Amino acid sequence: MRSFLVLPVALSFAFGTAAAQDTPPTPSRWTFSVGPEWGRVTPATSLWGMRLRAEYDLTRPNRVLGLRLEGGARWGPTQSYFYEQNSISFGGTEQRTDLMLGLSASLSPIPNAPLAPYAALGIFGRQLWTQGSGFFRDRSTSYFQTSPKRSLSRGDIIASLGVGLRARLGGRSFQLELRPVHQRARAGTLRALNPHQNETVATIAELIIPKTDTPGAREAGVPAFIDVMLADWGDDDQRQMFMAGLANVDERSRAAFGKDFIGCTPQQQMEILEDLDYQLARLRDTKSDMSKNFFQGMKWLTLTGYYTSEVGATSELHYRVVPGRYEPCYPLEQ
Repeated sequence: MRSFLVLPVALSFAFGTAAAQDTPPTPSRWTFSVGPEWGRVTPATSLWGMRLRAEYDLTRPNRVLGLRLEGGARWGPTQSYFYEQNSISFGGTEQRTDLMLGLSASLSPIPNAPLAPYAALGIFGRQLWTQGSGFFRDRSTSYFQTSPKRSLSRGDIIASLGVGLRARLGGRSFQLELRPVHQRARAGTLRALNPHQNETVATIAELIIPKTDTPGAREAGVPAFIDVMLADWGDDDQRQMFMAGLANVDERSRAAFGKDFIGCTPQQQMEILEDLDYQLARLRDTKSDMSKNFFQGMKWLTLTGYYTSEVGATSELHYRVVPGRYEPCYPLEQ
């Protein structure tokens, strides 16, 4: 799940007619807002942008329960990010633009008060465009991979749940809203892998990082991460190399045990992975190019997906958003 924090300031317009000067102006059904937005790209880094939003009330304004049609656009400048934990580091640059359209509902217990708090819930379709570059380094294996230029366009479904405050000043209506936006991959939807390939990936990943007293790769969502990376981050050559590697794993399994990899016993599966790892070690020892080796890519994707997930960051790396206090003179007996 990726979260975005949106803090817009909105202005609603009120209209009256010359023939009805003594009657209160009719609130407009249109509301326009603009505000900053932050999206997290690493456990410690968020990139900012500006969100422009237009809302149209489908119900009469200033009601306890409101329903709105909402559209918006976001633009952010090209920004850099970097993250390092133990021997793993990655970073890059990213520029992001998107368009959103959907419905939102609001609940306000005192809608006609001068200061009216409310809660809002929305669901939106979004088309996202990003471009940038990236790198990944693992010092423990001397592995380094770069993606000099990459761009992607994808559609997804996002949801928001926020709180806000409406105020009336000088005949105008203003609102300030805090809105976290959550994006979650749709369960059961594969974008680059077919079900058999996905189960093979999940089995290999779980053998690389098995469940012990901490969660394994499956529980951390590594298979879904790899599917998204192949669909959105990898180029055609990288996808073909990875798919050919998965097919080779099944070929090795059928030659040795007469069945596909996922149909083998855990001991048989480990034999195949140990053989792949031995071949990778020989490439490393001879300082040969490892960038096109399937098992090197599989291990990299598994480690990256696991240690940048919430499970990996908290259970394994013990990442803390706010570290403990600094005590330079700590009694030795404690």
